[in-house]
Amino acid sequence: HPYFKRDGLDLELDVPLTPSEAFDGAKVNVPTPDGEVQLRVPKNTQSGQVTRLRGKGVQRKDKVGDLYVRFLVKLPATPSKSVAKAIAELEEALMREPPVRAGIKL
Repeated sequence: HPYFKRDGLDLELDVPLTPSEAFDGAKVNVPTPDGEVQLRVPKNTQSGQVTRLRGKGVQRKDKVGDLYVRFLVKLPATPSKSVAKAIAELEEALMREPPVRAGIKL
């Protein structure tokens, strides 16, 4: 399938989010083998964060897998002055927090 990756009975799905959906939280529609479901995105969701939908994976006889949804925050692909300004403001806000790569060491 072009959107799902399978691992046994479990499925994995990447779901793009806007920065606003990730920051404010949202409800997004997610496809599953049983049909579309509405998934609540928690506030302050980080890109790469994963949530599990129990029982929404592949069904085989009396067993059923889970669907793991990975949220990916998307930025605009087309450059503009307003996007650049918003990114600069975001960068400024991030500088008031611990470094984003703190703790990543060999």
